[in-house]
Amino acid sequence: MSLKILQGELFAILPEKLEAICEVVEAHAQGNPLAFTGSSKRSNRDDEPYETLNGIAVINLYGVMGRRLDAFEEMCGGCSCKTLGKHISHALANDAVKAVLLDVDSPGGTLAGLDELSGTISRGRSIKPIVAYTDATMCSAAYWVASSATAIVSTKSAVVGSIGVFTTHYDETAKDETRGVKRTIIKAGAYKAAMRESLTDDSLTYLQGHLQAAYDTFVEAVAEHRGLDVNAVHPAMADGKIFTGKQALSAGLVDHIGDLEFALNLAGQLAANVKENTMGTEAVKQAAEQSITYAALTVEGLKVHAPSLVEQIVGEAAVDAKALEKAAEEATKTERSRVVEIIKAGAGTELALKAIEGGDPAHDIYKQMVTAMQDGKADALASMESTLGDGVEAKGEEKKPDGAGGGAKPDFMKLVNDHMKAEGVEKGTAIRTMARAHSEVYQQWLNR
Repeated sequence: MSLKILQGELFAILPEKLEAICEVVEAHAQGNPLAFTGSSKRSNRDDEPYETLNGIAVINLYGVMGRRLDAFEEMCGGCSCKTLGKHISHALANDAVKAVLLDVDSPGGTLAGLDELSGTISRGRSIKPIVAYTDATMCSAAYWVASSATAIVSTKSAVVGSIGVFTTHYDETAKDETRGVKRTIIKAGAYKAAMRESLTDDSLTYLQGHLQAAYDTFVEAVAEHRGLDVNAVHPAMADGKIFTGKQALSAGLVDHIGDLEFALNLAGQLAANVKENTMGTEAVKQAAEQSITYAALTVEGLKVHAPSLVEQIVGEAAVDAKALEKAAEEATKTERSRVVEIIKAGAGTELALKAIEGGDPAHDIYKQMVTAMQDGKADALASMESTLGDGVEAKGEEKKPDGAGGGAKPDFMKLVNDHMKAEGVEKGTAIRTMARAHSEVYQQWLNR
């Protein structure tokens, strides 16, 4: 076994993971096998294709992915795309299964087998909901496969993304010279042994074009599965970067932030929507909202399970706060203008305070001033009447002989007397009432 088994293979994997694999292979090739116990997390075997929880088949996608597994790859905890596809197809055909949860913890793997597995999931989600979930790693080839699912759920701290393709060329010329080995490549076809020879500029251009074609296929698959435009995928998520779950949500790589319970609830709710024939983008969104448990109904819980809802609430609150602030400013401005106008009217301290505290409109202060003035005069007249008796009335009548001026307005004191008789009130009360009701006649009477 040597690194040659990896040379020329196209990988969609975290580069650091491939480095670790190369170290293991190199150690075995040199006769110094590393102490290795394998992975404690393994994908499902044929005899145990999946675990079922409340009608949801939980299928593990763990470890480095390849089309098929040999003994060494299986020992390393690898994942066979072919076997995984069989397990998914089994769950889709099982009447006891209402939805599938793909539990992902993988750095990616080789490109071989990805398109077939992705197609199985993409077609299968029209039969039953398939939710991809990760609380660890969902990168490169693993993300390619997960993007085919109905929905993707990630925890905040998970690692998602690393969309890209690469390969490795090993130039062993110096090593061969040290061992006294001289290799002669005999070929037909200019690029037939491009990975076995020292790279020329021409060979590098050829290999780069090969990689670019594979990368374009990767990006197009993600765009198709996620319902995005290819041009939108490139700058936002497909430059080889890795994202935390929270960043992946913002970039559009995942649909929801949540834990395993949330993902299972989402799968169950989506299954109910399938039964009602309401699958679609809005149905997925609604199912996610309905899958939030009561434990999540706290500020922190909502931030984790429904960040978009939190953003909406915060946004609406900000709009309401601005509206309230503007309304308060307008109210303060209006109140200040009212108070200033009342003070400028010069109504006196007592009357002004009464108007301000009572919330009276500013223009009413002038009416109140006139009324107060008339009441004052009426009170003075009533006092005089009570002191002088009916002589005042007689005196008033002498000032205006009957018929004088033809068509003159009614005599004020006659109005007072008529009101006293009609209402049974004191003369002072009648004077004040008639002074307000017939201010012009009252003024004429005062000016006699």
